[in-house]
Amino acid sequence: MRLMVSSNHPLLHVSSITLEETKSYPWRPIPSGAYPGTERSLQTLGIWPPARPRQKVNKKFWEGRRKTEISVHVGSVLTNCGCTQGLVALPLELGAHTGAALVYRRENIDKKAIKELTETLRQRLKNHQSDHPEIQILN
Repeated sequence: MRLMVSSNHPLLHVSSITLEETKSYPWRPIPSGAYPGTERSLQTLGIWPPARPRQKVNKKFWEGRRKTEISVHVGSVLTNCGCTQGLVALPLELGAHTGAALVYRRENIDKKAIKELTETLRQRLKNHQSDHPEIQILN
């Protein structure tokens, strides 16, 4: 699990970022209940649900920028697409992990479509492992 920001985010110019510093920026919420394991991990770290910034972000960082440009996003190497396209990970180790699972009904285990989908997803993950060794593929 990573905290991700836009490529021109002010935190990327800080020499040593702390988790506490991220709390002074707006956070992009994830839908409540959509990722219960991720929510629990973030709660353990004391950063979920996202609080409003306790201090105002330096006004010069807001000038000419939209809220989405200075927001902190919760993500992973697998979520850097779609609505989070163009985000980069903050150089901050959370020590929290997240995952995704393919769930299907037991009676469909031998269906050709399920087998093909499973193999396609495994191959895509394997292709990312060289750049992201933290990806684990479980059976």
